[in-house]
Amino acid sequence: MRDAIAGYNPDPNPKRQPQSTSPQEIPLILASSLHKHIITLRERWLEASASRDFISYNLPTLGAHLLGENKVPIKGGYDLLCQLALYLYYNHRVVPNWQPVMLAHFHAGRHDMVQLASAPVRAFCEAAAAIGEENNNLSAQQKRALMLEAARDISMRVTEAKDGKGFYRLFTVMEQQWPAGVPKAGVFDDTLLKRGMDFTAVTNINHASVESVTTPLDPSALRLRYTIRDDQ
Repeated sequence: MRDAIAGYNPDPNPKRQPQSTSPQEIPLILASSLHKHIITLRERWLEASASRDFISYNLPTLGAHLLGENKVPIKGGYDLLCQLALYLYYNHRVVPNWQPVMLAHFHAGRHDMVQLASAPVRAFCEAAAAIGEENNNLSAQQKRALMLEAARDISMRVTEAKDGKGFYRLFTVMEQQWPAGVPKAGVFDDTLLKRGMDFTAVTNINHASVESVTTPLDPSALRLRYTIRDDQ
């Protein structure tokens, strides 16, 4: 929307301009409790963000051309390499890693976050780091096959989220709206689900837009933001 407004070029012939009426203002009236909640969230966001610093790295050998020439899904492949970096950063451990919904994604129909960690991602990370006896003798072709499988798995889950088949938003709404005094369903105590609700690491693609990165309220969370260009 911002780009469309900035690039708007009106017709120089005013006679050809379509006639339109002024838009009607619709006031937004919030309940006092909701307004107070917004103020609280704003204060917490500013407190968590004030001490944050980004360290920027340019990777001149890793861009869209390299992934495309090697038949690797560009976004899924880059997401997977971020997973490998997290795997090595956290001492050979796959950590839950969420990709939040940015404004452009929301307008495109995706309203849910995506969990990027998965069994195929773990299989590739272990093979790339040669963890375990079974991975010591894997050929480059076998590791490539695991990479493609994991990248496609990530792309598939991103597509499912765009199609409204994500789970985070649904489970969060169900838990928040659960009637008071009624025992919650056992799924909310599931160990795997609880482990997945970890926002220690958050990554998102920025597309070189003016939109800033989504900021988790946890001040110790690790945020990765990347922009894919042709040659970096």
